[in-house]
Amino acid sequence: MCEPIADRDVELIRIAGPHQPAAFRLACFPHAVDTSESLWHLARQLLPSVEVLAVQYPHQDVRGQPGCIAGLDDLVNDSARLLRDWTDLPLALFGHRRGGEVALRVAGRLEQETDIAPLCTFVANWGAAPKFETVRLNSPVVALGGGTDVTARPQWRACTRDRFDLEVWRGGGRFLETHCAEIVNLIHDRLISTLID
Repeated sequence: MCEPIADRDVELIRIAGPHQPAAFRLACFPHAVDTSESLWHLARQLLPSVEVLAVQYPHQDVRGQPGCIAGLDDLVNDSARLLRDWTDLPLALFGHRRGGEVALRVAGRLEQETDIAPLCTFVANWGAAPKFETVRLNSPVVALGGGTDVTARPQWRACTRDRFDLEVWRGGGRFLETHCAEIVNLIHDRLISTLID
């Protein structure tokens, strides 16, 4: 079942199983406008235990580059506002490439302005390291990368005061597709373990 939920120009697509209620909810932030299709395969495999909210960014041109993320602060504000209404299930965040920055910033906003901290924030294949120093979460972060991302560990570690893990697979930038089943298992395991810890 897919159901759009809009707020200003940010939209959430809810992907839920038709019969069995989910135990967790995962908000997925794609790399850029029109790139969310890379996360659909992951979302389908997470069902039925994890319901997915796929974040759709506003359509904007940035310096003649269609599909780029513009208005990052507004995007973070609107996404956090939307997600406050979706915390009836334990919530985690997942950001792919540039979406990793958005996910981390949204997690920080939720921690600062609500009493709801995400169970975990997953960031996948986002370059060598974070390019900002304004987010320091109090909840776990898991960085997922291809073989070249292993050097990112010290920089990524600074994104949280809580548990940090780096998981690296072969396959370079396409590891999200080639290792989808393993990533799904990892997400399930981490979400379950956060409730036990």
